[in-house]
Amino acid sequence: MALREMVPWKRKELSRREEDNPFFPLQQEMHRLMERFVHGFGGRELAEMEEPWGYIPSVDVSEDDKEIHVSAELPGLNEKDIDITLSGNNLIIRGEKKAEKEERGEQFYRKESSYGAFHRAIPLPTEVEEDKIEATYKKGILKIVLPKSPEARKARKKISVQ
Repeated sequence: MALREMVPWKRKELSRREEDNPFFPLQQEMHRLMERFVHGFGGRELAEMEEPWGYIPSVDVSEDDKEIHVSAELPGLNEKDIDITLSGNNLIIRGEKKAEKEERGEQFYRKESSYGAFHRAIPLPTEVEEDKIEATYKKGILKIVLPKSPEARKARKKISVQ
């Protein structure tokens, strides 16, 4: 059997039963994504491939007795492109990236534009002092320090293991 015959996303004929299957659209989407992945090795790097769901930044969250620390990787953004809000016990980080690249030559003109937005909600484990939250952004890294409320600091109780 040839390799082409074993690749499921290259099938051309569909039975009526496959089209009636409620999972058929999901299967088609998975095949499309797999094909896109495989063809990505032929000229474009995977990192440059367009993501259908948008950009999702990497976020690290840690805490100590006094504070919660959040660090997010947001390469290529400016401070004005980032929006940070606190809603209940959720820290919400939003951003939008816009990029345009224009290139001219004797025989060609090329203009590429890309836009992407992200939204990330991070549930906080305790209440924080809203008026003392600090955020800094340097070299594509957003760092947020959220001081815990006095009640949250007192609420910790050490449990001994026997």
